[in-house]
Amino acid sequence: IPEDPPTTLLQLMWDQLQDPTLIILICAACVSLPVGVFFEDPSTGWIEGTAILCSVFIVVMVASVNDYQKETQFVELNRKKNDINIKVIRSGEQQNISINDLMVGDIVTLETGDAVPCDGILLRSSGIVLNESAITGESKDRPKDPETDPFVI
Repeated sequence: IPEDPPTTLLQLMWDQLQDPTLIILICAACVSLPVGVFFEDPSTGWIEGTAILCSVFIVVMVASVNDYQKETQFVELNRKKNDINIKVIRSGEQQNISINDLMVGDIVTLETGDAVPCDGILLRSSGIVLNESAITGESKDRPKDPETDPFVI
C-alpha cells in the first residue's frame, strides 16, 4: 500500500491561517494600517498594523514548523513500527528478514505471540490457534491443522 504524500510546510501554514483568531488579527491589521497612515501620523501610523502582521507571521511560522517536525517524526515512527523482523526459511537456511522483504516461497517460522505476516498454507504445527477476528469478525480463536484446515489468513 503506497504511503500518503507528506503534508508540505506550505499546506500546514495555510491550515494555521484558517484559525479564527488569526483571521481576526489579520483583519484588524488591514484596518489599522490605512487608518494609521491616512488619519493619524503617516510617519508612525503604520507601526501598529505592521506589528500585528508580524506577530501573525511569527505565530503561523512557529506553529507550522512545529507541526511539520511532529508529522515527520510520526511518519518515521510508523515506518519503523511497520518494519517487523520475522524468521523465514529461504533456500534451506533460516534467516531473520524484514517483513517488507518477504517473498513468495519463503517458509515463515512462527512462535508463540507472533503475528501472521501474510496469507499462507500451514505446513507443520503443534496445536496452533489463530485469532482471525480482523478477517472473519469472529472473536473466537480458531485451531489450525495442516490436514483439515491448512489455510492461514
